Amino acid sequence: APAMSDWNGLIAERRYRMAVSAWNEIITELRVDRGMLLGNAQYSEMTGVERVKALDAIDDSIKTANEWVSYYAHERDKVQGGIRNIFKTRKIRRMNDEELGEV
Repeated sequence: APAMSDWNGLIAERRYRMAVSAWNEIITELRVDRGMLLGNAQYSEMTGVERVKALDAIDDSIKTANEWVSYYAHERDKVQGGIRNIFKTRKIRRMNDEELGEV
């Protein structure tokens, strides 16, 4: 069993993974949408203004999703202690979801 001092780091890692998994799925989906948009014949027929609006909507969503992933990583890092606890943190981050769930 992990030491009590590791406990908060483990909980933070589990929270982080749960929070970002949904955002990462969304990012993947948005990148597919972006590729489909750019490859679409209708897109090439749009005016510049229409293309800006269409691409901006997708890119803005990707940016927002990435900002949420960064936010959750920052929150996790605050709990895990960054450079001070680098070895402990690496050990925790290498754990797979199953190992993390057993704690």
